[in-house]
Amino acid sequence: MNEFDTVKGADARLQQDIANWENKADDYVNELFDNEMERVYGTRFGDNLAIIADIAENAVTNPETFRGLRDKEGRLQAAAIVHPDSDYIEVEFIATAPWNILQNQPESLKGAGTSLIEELAKESRDLGFGGRLKLYAIPRARQFYTDIGFVETDEGDWELTPEAAERFLEQ
Repeated sequence: MNEFDTVKGADARLQQDIANWENKADDYVNELFDNEMERVYGTRFGDNLAIIADIAENAVTNPETFRGLRDKEGRLQAAAIVHPDSDYIEVEFIATAPWNILQNQPESLKGAGTSLIEELAKESRDLGFGGRLKLYAIPRARQFYTDIGFVETDEGDWELTPEAAERFLEQ
């Protein structure tokens, strides 16, 4: 995996980083989608934009729920909003930086999303949950979660079981 620095909690710097994500995403909409937001809908990039907006809101209202990763240059590369439950961590929102969704952007850094899941599984393990995570997976992201070891539950959410978390963390 790439090496990242973990961020827990949202301070003023982090909130500025998320605002920078939103500004960069606006630049991409203008530059790559001819300033036509409707062209973004139904794409991975559009999905990511919606999630970034939710993360931005939650980082302000509940800063303690924020988790993220910075690269060695200090750029925020991945972000999540999490809620520890009774025996697992619920991942409410997770996204990578907008430049990681689009091809051939100079800031792109592969592996940020996977590395953030790794850090969340470690946090779950440290809390005594065995690495267990639960989340709702949008259809376009399901293969990503399947590749990590998540399985769809009867309730329709996706779970990384303690056994799957152990296998994932050993890789």
